[in-house]
Amino acid sequence: MYRAERILVGCILVTVAIPLSVVGYNKLQPTSIGKAVGLLEQLSGEQAPEELRSSKTAGYAFLFGGAVAFLGGLGFILSSRRLTSNPGTSKIGKE
Repeated sequence: MYRAERILVGCILVTVAIPLSVVGYNKLQPTSIGKAVGLLEQLSGEQAPEELRSSKTAGYAFLFGGAVAFLGGLGFILSSRRLTSNPGTSKIGKE
């Protein structure tokens, strides 16, 4: 017997993890501006100013959130089987 609530929460977390991971992956991909800045850095041999570079922190945060949601959802789904209770196996009140 499975606990439907834990399976439902696990499925929701896994479903939320997929778009989070996709958004994080897309944010980590270089944009056309980033490619142009990289090309200019290679041609000139100098570092570009920080305001021209894009931060990848948000991309890593989305990927981390997606991984945590996926692992949490998987844990909920797998633990739903262990947390079932059979009414006939209770030792309370038996002597």
